[in-house]
Amino acid sequence: MKRKIKFRAWDRSNGKWLKEFVLFNYGGIGTLTGNDAYVNNLDLMQFTGLLDKNGVEIYEGDILRTRYIETIKGVREAMGYDVEVEPGVYDFYGVVVFAEGAFRFLPTECKSWKKFKRKYPCDESMIDTENEDVIGNVHENPELLK
Repeated sequence: MKRKIKFRAWDRSNGKWLKEFVLFNYGGIGTLTGNDAYVNNLDLMQFTGLLDKNGVEIYEGDILRTRYIETIKGVREAMGYDVEVEPGVYDFYGVVVFAEGAFRFLPTECKSWKKFKRKYPCDESMIDTENEDVIGNVHENPELLK
């Protein structure tokens, strides 16, 4: 399977996305102005090669929402744990990270765990493109991580 190798860059100094940037062979990231190159205070994020359920490209640093709709009371497997659930809508939020050789969904706070009878930790998992959608990113929407 071939995937596009793409990146995006966030300029921390100016608080905006850069349309053009340069990856230097010594590992730096910068911008070009005329004949001059400047190393900037940039965060580089790689495209995962995946699209969310709405067709939006998923990058490192994106914030995803996974929504589960439970219609029957009972014990279900959720985020790697057997939990007793009540009917309702359960949203889980997390950030896309690169860990252990793969792009993963790292839950930041499982806002719906309080609806379960017991609280469980949230572990990183593979990205589920059928159930997850991009709702922001760590730079423009840090409030979504709280």
